[in-house]
Amino acid sequence: MKQRFKEVLLSEMKLVLFYNRNLKLLSHPGESREDFILRCRKVVEGRARRETESLRERYQRRLEKLEDSLEREKARLETLETTYKGRVAEEALSVGETLLRLALGGKPTTALSRSARKRRMSAETKRRIAEKKQRIEDIKEKILILQDEIQKKIEEIQNKYKTIVSGIEPYPVRLEKQDIIISNVFLIWRT
Repeated sequence: MKQRFKEVLLSEMKLVLFYNRNLKLLSHPGESREDFILRCRKVVEGRARRETESLRERYQRRLEKLEDSLEREKARLETLETTYKGRVAEEALSVGETLLRLALGGKPTTALSRSARKRRMSAETKRRIAEKKQRIEDIKEKILILQDEIQKKIEEIQNKYKTIVSGIEPYPVRLEKQDIIISNVFLIWRT
């Protein structure tokens, strides 16, 4: 009788668990499909969060370097613009001084060369200002490209993990002979 009961248990009894092949995760005995899906989602959210944080940390260093560079260039531009305003004022004074000297009978060659030198210095500063503005725009564009790249990679991570939660399938577990130990068999008949 014990042997027959053991054979019935082996052929009839099975435990159905759930298995997520993507996560390589198996449900606990008695865990409902909904609870298992929630547990899978928590695992996925944790993995996605860690991967996203790692990605942000990697890109954060590059982003900080670009932002520091942008701030330095803005400070240099401000200095150049102040210098340019001063040079334009010097140039105007130099031209005025040259005209006054000419009107008073002074030597035109030194006065004209001084005015030309002031004009050249103003033009050089103006050129450097244009270069700095272009450099600032280039850095801003690099920052936008990097931020866009970060966002795309975060979306890729989220999309990758969305599909991982799906793919839950039943996983039947059958008894094995060594799992069954029958110590006593009682038959109770009630009338």
